[in-house]
Amino acid sequence: MGCSGSKAAEVASEPFPAGNADASAHVTARNSAHSPTNEADRRGNGLGPCAAQAHGPGTILRKLGSGIHETLAELHSLDVLTYSQAEDQEVALLKASACIAAVDRLLDPLVHKLPDAVSRGDGARGWGDIQLAELAQLVRGAVEAQALRMSEAEDKGGARKLNIKDGIVKALAAISRLESSLRGGLGDEAPQSAGLSRLWGLIGAVACREVAVSSQATYQRLKDDAFGVCEAVGATMPACAGLLSSAAKCDVLYLAAGAAQQEGKASLVVRRGSAFRDLVAALWPRARDTGLARCKLLPAFVDAALCADGAAADADAVREAGEGHGPRKEFFSMVGEALCAEGGVLEYVQGSESYWVSRSPAKRSDGEWWMAGWIMGQCLANRCSLGKQISPVLIRALRQGPEWEPSLRDLNAVDAATAHGIRQAADLAHSDPVAFAEIAEAAGVPGDVPAGVFALVSTHHALVPPDSGAAPRAKGGADGLQLMSEGFVQALGGTVGLELMAELAVGDEDVCEGVSGARQHRDGDFPVLAYFHLAPDEELRGCPELLEALRVVVEALEPPMKRKLLAFVTGTDRLPRPGTELLRAELPFVALSEDERAAQLCMLPQAHTCSNTLELPNYWEALQAAAAAALSPEPTPAALREVLRERLETAVLGTAGYDLDD
Repeated sequence: MGCSGSKAAEVASEPFPAGNADASAHVTARNSAHSPTNEADRRGNGLGPCAAQAHGPGTILRKLGSGIHETLAELHSLDVLTYSQAEDQEVALLKASACIAAVDRLLDPLVHKLPDAVSRGDGARGWGDIQLAELAQLVRGAVEAQALRMSEAEDKGGARKLNIKDGIVKALAAISRLESSLRGGLGDEAPQSAGLSRLWGLIGAVACREVAVSSQATYQRLKDDAFGVCEAVGATMPACAGLLSSAAKCDVLYLAAGAAQQEGKASLVVRRGSAFRDLVAALWPRARDTGLARCKLLPAFVDAALCADGAAADADAVREAGEGHGPRKEFFSMVGEALCAEGGVLEYVQGSESYWVSRSPAKRSDGEWWMAGWIMGQCLANRCSLGKQISPVLIRALRQGPEWEPSLRDLNAVDAATAHGIRQAADLAHSDPVAFAEIAEAAGVPGDVPAGVFALVSTHHALVPPDSGAAPRAKGGADGLQLMSEGFVQALGGTVGLELMAELAVGDEDVCEGVSGARQHRDGDFPVLAYFHLAPDEELRGCPELLEALRVVVEALEPPMKRKLLAFVTGTDRLPRPGTELLRAELPFVALSEDERAAQLCMLPQAHTCSNTLELPNYWEALQAAAAAALSPEPTPAALREVLRERLETAVLGTAGYDLDD
């Protein structure tokens, strides 16, 4: 929800002077209708038609919409900051929405200008190497500059106004009071802050720049520094975690869990055609028996060109050279494909457009069921997703384990058509007992049971069929769903992980997004540089012609080629949450003579998926050297863009597997 008008722009603009145009200026016109949104924007702080017509808090919302200076003034006096122990849920939600609207308006100029400030190096370093402490200093500088402007206005006789930080502190304190005034809190409908979520997205891009096995002390330092950035604007963490988007909550949980428990690591060699089977063979039952909880997976792929059919997956001689986060992302995507394949552990339910436990799976071993849950739980610790939309109800079932009791509401969320059929059949118990008895007996339920019992048993059978596909077990043993739950909870960190989820207000839907990845429409175009912060190295920044060409060429690629470029540079063709990852671009190749410079025209770009790094030859210098040698005119920007586009596409289309640098 952007601020409009010059006043809104004045507040945070002074610490961040105008610089180069944002990368979005290079996005082609076809991208304009596909700008990214995040979950907090969708759920957001807006109110529905009923709320818009309400008195009291609804009026406050309309007043808060008039501008950032007015927002600060209104927060000083309006009854949005008051609460009553007798507050009802609707009024409390309206007031909370008003407070979130205020927070977002106060943060809006900051979170939109901060990325450009970092890109320009206002904090001395750019996205590639800025530290969280430096990011916090940039934020504090912006807040202090705005406070100084407010103070100067007061000295000149202006009206008393709060500064940005004071306003956010007051609004968040009001939300906390509203939360505590209601039995059970604000509930699932509590509003989320798009501003705080965007701010945390910037924090996560720095804190999680490198995804590697780290010590508890490292995670603790990152967590403290990340929380320090939030506190610079008056948002105390983890108290405000509940106001974040699902993806941002998963980031907070990632740092907090790393600080609470020492993470492990597990190396394995897998074949691309059988990633899940090789995972089970490598780590089952060792992962269960040794209590291997949250850990970084270090997969290495078998080089198909060197491996004969049927060769063992642990043969060192046929490993590809790649390692780290790029292969890790690719591995999790492959496991997701295997879990959701025909006859796999999970099956697609069209009604909810999500995956649930397969109700007619092939016979599977206990290890396959347990490891399926375990790898889903490891998504958060590895900052990877399966790339498949898992049902949030399944996440709740796995988290609660034996305590989970399937309900008709759960079934409705998974398969609304089946739930509707059960309700209709249950209604026949009173209107047509004979028909009801026939339906019940056909479903394996005695025809004389009450309608409620029929609905309960039918719901259980629909969600957890009697034969779940697990290997036969002794009486009292676990079925497939229970085995998945055991692996899932262990991967989250056991009791410690579950307690952290509660402390940080991380719910099942939040974890579901971390496991599934953000929903994506894969058919349309998208602006790459709206999802990634471009982080050029010093050499590339010193060649503005090539840097500009890179921006233009990347955004001008056709959508399928953009997806291939993503896979080439990052290890997966799926987009991250907007603005939460870096796309590094470097010029690592050294040319000492004019001939060597010209020869770079024959070189192709390379990539390091572990760090989202694209390595380019300096095609601009190469074109200049070639033109000088041929006594030709100086190269043009258009010629540079054509060379870069052709070389990029050749590299992307010709890549297979991982190898060491030449």
